[in-house]
Amino acid sequence: MTHVPFIFLLNLILSQTQLMEPTNQSQSLRATLANKVSERRVVLLFGQRSRRFDLTVQEQRLSLWKDQLAERDMDVIVVVNEELNPVDRQFLVQKFRLDPATVFIGWLIGKDGGVKQTFTRPIDPDELCRAVDAMPMRRQEMKN
Repeated sequence: MTHVPFIFLLNLILSQTQLMEPTNQSQSLRATLANKVSERRVVLLFGQRSRRFDLTVQEQRLSLWKDQLAERDMDVIVVVNEELNPVDRQFLVQKFRLDPATVFIGWLIGKDGGVKQTFTRPIDPDELCRAVDAMPMRRQEMKN
């Protein structure tokens, strides 16, 4: 197996509309996130394959909110520790202060590239949308 990062986009309902266009899986996580700055908000989810319960719960919760996430220009990226290449893992450790032993963590990343919220258990999509709606840039978008 090659060292292609195991980064996949949350297909909110299998075989239906994705919140994010398909990406080149050979692209680094750093590059994937950099391509989103100023255009998209990102929910970045990290978990362990061997203990994937929280990731599954979060994906299921978000799947029911695909329209609300799309309305807020939000993409969901899921990364699984066991499948990360060393470069992407190091990026998460440095940029997001990730402890690779963490079972589950998620970050809400704004259009400015900054972390707006960190959560260590599945977050209710309504809470996530409220957090986005409270952002100054989102409030401006809602006015237009």
